[in-house]
Amino acid sequence: MKKILAVLFLIFISANLSAFKMNNPVNSNSVELKDRHFKDRVIAVVNGSTITINKFDLVRVKGTRGSNKEIELVGDNYQASTCYGMVMDTLQPRQTGTVQISGVIKGMDTSGYEYNQELYLSSERGKITTEKKKIGIGTVIKVDPTDGWIILDIYRK
Repeated sequence: MKKILAVLFLIFISANLSAFKMNNPVNSNSVELKDRHFKDRVIAVVNGSTITINKFDLVRVKGTRGSNKEIELVGDNYQASTCYGMVMDTLQPRQTGTVQISGVIKGMDTSGYEYNQELYLSSERGKITTEKKKIGIGTVIKVDPTDGWIILDIYRK
């Protein structure tokens, strides 16, 4: 009887999670979505511009400073193809922090988006848009005003 219940439970779980599976979503650093696996990749950076770069802005690599990559906001022009990742800390000029280059971004305001909506690099430097552009940024996987999630997967269309 226990074996039958275990098999039924596994069938139920696999049927309900076939399109979207998360392993321990509270502490996870990887997500599997539609047969694609996304692992968080985060690197140390330094703000190489003269302006503040805000948390969740999109950036490109400008050069290196010591062992860190030097970053600046990316625009939807010739720089678009060099979009590198999303800043995880607000950075003053010359301040060090982190940039996530792939994986699940948590804690964003995604209330203006819909579940499974594609996001793109905006013509406004460092920002995201839902308007189809040549650089895709990722997909919304949780809609929430304070704890929204997106899968960051930067690609060229």
